[in-house]
Amino acid sequence: MGKDDTRPPRVPQTLRELLRQIKEEGERWREHPLVRAEAEQLRRIAEALRIDDPPPGPLPSPETTPPAEEVAGQKRGGGREPILTDEEDAQLGAAYWNNPPRRGKRTQAMAFKEMRELLPEDKRKISDSALRNCIQRHRP
Repeated sequence: MGKDDTRPPRVPQTLRELLRQIKEEGERWREHPLVRAEAEQLRRIAEALRIDDPPPGPLPSPETTPPAEEVAGQKRGGGREPILTDEEDAQLGAAYWNNPPRRGKRTQAMAFKEMRELLPEDKRKISDSALRNCIQRHRP
């Protein structure tokens, strides 16, 4: 390849050829004047840091730090406040399992509508997934 060639270098065919090409390119870049100047500057900085910094102390042992569960005052997420009370939840579960939907006779949507009618007005907008969870919790 010539000095003014703008084509990319030939793609190596084997791993051995690739390693050789990387080594050659690395050596070529190491000899570049800007890289040599930067390398010398980095060496001086590293040496200055080695002299100024005291050696690091011993790492704290695991026994000195308390486990996360035992930290005083730590709160955990409680999730969302349940929409239904325990009594309402039990009532809906029992109502469903006493008369579950049957194929061709009563669909899940019909059962959910009937279950919502058992609830107070302000709680009738409960989601289908919440009703399904209620049904699962009270499965006989």
